Amino acid sequence: MKNLLIICLVGVMMILVSSCADEEKQPIITFDQATKGAYVRLLDETPKLLDLANLSTASYSYDVEFVDIEQGALVSVYEIFVSFVDNNPSNGDNSQGNTLLRSISASEFGSSERGFKSTSQSVTLTELLSLFSLSADDLLANDQFVFDGNIILQDGSLYGAENSSAAVNGSAFAGHFDYTLKATCVLPDNLFVGDYVMTYVDEGNLAFGESPLGPDGQTVTLAATGATTRNFSFLYLPVGGFGNPPTTWDMEWICDQVIASVGDTGLGCGGTITFGQSPSTFPADITDDSVITVGALEWDDDGGCGIAAQDVVITLTKI
Repeated sequence: MKNLLIICLVGVMMILVSSCADEEKQPIITFDQATKGAYVRLLDETPKLLDLANLSTASYSYDVEFVDIEQGALVSVYEIFVSFVDNNPSNGDNSQGNTLLRSISASEFGSSERGFKSTSQSVTLTELLSLFSLSADDLLANDQFVFDGNIILQDGSLYGAENSSAAVNGSAFAGHFDYTLKATCVLPDNLFVGDYVMTYVDEGNLAFGESPLGPDGQTVTLAATGATTRNFSFLYLPVGGFGNPPTTWDMEWICDQVIASVGDTGLGCGGTITFGQSPSTFPADITDDSVITVGALEWDDDGGCGIAAQDVVITLTKI
């Protein structure tokens, strides 16, 4: 009898593990604590950017499916609103608020490979300029189009990023209610990649007597991480033997300038030391990858160490 009970318990556990491992059986997301809602799940997309060098063909395309307790059959309308954020007041502030770009009814939906209701959307820069009565001259690097999507169910309830959980909007469920397209310039695939010698222009305040990114003159390898981004790995404060894992120095080119953002340092004095964006501007030429000068603000959050923020500026020279 005892052996039979053990066998039964093992069998139940195997069934539970098998059920949890089934990727097709995604959990139902509860909205507003009371109702079963729906969300937009991203299937595929192109880079979220609008290439200023190709205004007539610049676009963003994506495929989504609608997830609810009836595989999207409860969704009646998918709406896409957009606003324009003018980040270059030098040519006038043309910022404009939320405007309906398009409304897609259920009769226009297709079906995804998983059998959910779905849709494919392509948004062109020409369409966006027309929507806001803008010309090409009104658009400069780092101007942004901010999209706000939502779905309306057959019962009239509306769901978007505002009333969905963090899990839906995170990577776990690939929620795709809201997104931002940035006006920028695409880097050639063969540039700003490979080995570079890193030297310091400013090592910061050397708070612990160590160079923050490791020794001056070391070789780092730049890798492409997107159409406008590159990064390299380094050990933060390596000489102290803290055993911290590698972090990344990420760089983004916005046409004629480059900015850096740095990953989690993994170190702190009760908190976590972080880097912020440098207050300085670093000019760049996207056709010349021989030398890159860029900086980031160390101790933006001092992680409880009581140390003032200080710029760290480096030069990368291609080998």
